[in-house]
Amino acid sequence: MARRALHPTALRTWVCSVGPGGSGRLTGDALDDLRVGYDVVLDDRPVLEEGRPDAHGPDAFALPSASAPLDPPTLTLAGLYAGGIRTVLLNGPPALADQYLSAGAIDEAQLWLTPGLRSAEPIVGTEAFLRPGFRVHKIEKRGSEAVVHATLR
Repeated sequence: MARRALHPTALRTWVCSVGPGGSGRLTGDALDDLRVGYDVVLDDRPVLEEGRPDAHGPDAFALPSASAPLDPPTLTLAGLYAGGIRTVLLNGPPALADQYLSAGAIDEAQLWLTPGLRSAEPIVGTEAFLRPGFRVHKIEKRGSEAVVHATLR
């Protein structure tokens, strides 16, 4: 309950793509399909974009200007909420998620495993994915990728 008071956004989801070369931003059709369910997408560049460009109308919410620096997670989320944003998709590697996880600002996580990974090989760069408090609740196949879904308990 205290976490909601600090971060009053309705939903914050972290998504990460993992392949044989490491982890990073989800891209392509997978991201396009996912982002339509969120008000904004924030990635590790850091770039903040509307989830469905031009779908909300001019008065639905206010995005910071593209040149405005993003604040630490708690201030970023509070500012987005004050601007009318209720759902945030964080798209990037564990280093991006760590900032938000440390602040208690992620509700859900999705790990997209790309083709080419072998079950006997360790997954590089995902040590922050299932940190204490997360519980895997679903594993599914989407196209050629496997998706691991986890939520905070």
